[in-house]
Amino acid sequence: MPKPSSFEERLLKWLDRNGLYVGILAALIIFSLVVSGGFGLLYFYNQAIKTTSIFRETLADVKQSDAVRKTLGHHLREGWYISGNIVYEGTNGSADFQFPITGEKGWGNVQAKATRRNGIWDIQSLEFEKDGQKVSLLPDKKP
Repeated sequence: MPKPSSFEERLLKWLDRNGLYVGILAALIIFSLVVSGGFGLLYFYNQAIKTTSIFRETLADVKQSDAVRKTLGHHLREGWYISGNIVYEGTNGSADFQFPITGEKGWGNVQAKATRRNGIWDIQSLEFEKDGQKVSLLPDKKP
């Protein structure tokens, strides 16, 4: 086996003295990569939902609602985190999601449920909740 060079000897001595710190630093780097990757996936998931027609339609209905505007104010913004799912099966599908909405007077939550038949979304439930009080934002459907 060849004799290590002076550089290799110094490197081995340095690692012997500082190996714990190198290990901790490597663990922190790996942890930060995993966490940032998770947040990246969450961001892209939320952006994908925000681009769907049912989410945009729901958000427009919420922003035009007198009940929401009276409670939260006129300058409404959706929150960054959306939970739930939207499923497409050809021209059919379903949606069940909720998201926070904020205004100058506070914040609340919106929950929506809808089905899609032949490419047309039908919202079955659209509710606004603030401080435990739920309000339906859909007009009464007549048979």
